[in-house]
Amino acid sequence: MSNVIQFRPKKRVSKMKVVIYTRNQCAQCEKAKRLLDRHNIAYEELSIDVHKKRLLESFPNLKVLPVVFMNDVMIGSLFELEEYFEHERLEL
Repeated sequence: MSNVIQFRPKKRVSKMKVVIYTRNQCAQCEKAKRLLDRHNIAYEELSIDVHKKRLLESFPNLKVLPVVFMNDVMIGSLFELEEYFEHERLEL
């Protein structure tokens, strides 16, 4: 009997549609993307530099980046995303 362990790359979870609005050189944006990556969640990244009008038309008072949407519902910034994953972990 062999004691060989096979490692398989994790597949990215695509059960939900995730969109994250970011900006260049934004530490909080990078942390949010790493958090999504750590949970193997695929996401679409939209740069505020390119998509500012689209975002501000829907959320004119927005002051914080990143902004994360899951299934077209705004989760919020990095702080809310961290809370979301903490809550999900407690549910397991």
